[in-house]
Amino acid sequence: KRRHNQSQRSAQMSSDQLSPFASQPTTGARDITRRKLMVAAGAAAAIPAVPHQASAAALHAASTSSPAQTAPVPPGAKGPVIPASGYLVEEIADRVFWVTDGLYQSIFLITSDGVVVVDAPPTIGHIILRAISSVTTAPVTHAIYNHHHADHIGAMSLFDGARRYAQREVTKLLRQTPDRNRPLPDVSFEDRLTLRVGDDEIQLDYHGPIADGLQ
Repeated sequence: KRRHNQSQRSAQMSSDQLSPFASQPTTGARDITRRKLMVAAGAAAAIPAVPHQASAAALHAASTSSPAQTAPVPPGAKGPVIPASGYLVEEIADRVFWVTDGLYQSIFLITSDGVVVVDAPPTIGHIILRAISSVTTAPVTHAIYNHHHADHIGAMSLFDGARRYAQREVTKLLRQTPDRNRPLPDVSFEDRLTLRVGDDEIQLDYHGPIADGLQ
């Protein structure tokens, strides 16, 4: 019985020493436990100090070292050189021109019956008519919506009197968000539409909702 009581006291002391929350510990046991925990916590907090200092030294060395060598940018990925005017007008096919400020773009075709324009980004809206007039005196008679996003067609209102074309889903989206700068198309089509303008044929194809419009 005496041996059993001694075992119980030993187990109780071990429990008190391991847990700072043991019920009703003696003052000495609590002080010893706290000191042990504080020492253990201090040792644990000191462990990451060395790797942290090493990481800081590595970062400092990386920041002061010469930059890593990378492959040169291919010429075709650099984009066109934009003239001092702030935009480029370039013929890319027979009577087909593109207008760009280096970021957004529009294209147009000069036909015997007028100019056909695809897209009118608002950021270059003030440029498009100027660019067209620099290569032809013909008016814009047809305007094609590539898709409904305002950053690509937000200046379509510039082409007063032009007939506008869009795929059916684009027309639906434009109806949901009325915008006087993006007038509703005059003609909507399902999958394919062939425009005959002067001596030219322009085929518009819809290949699915990749950009909510034409491809």
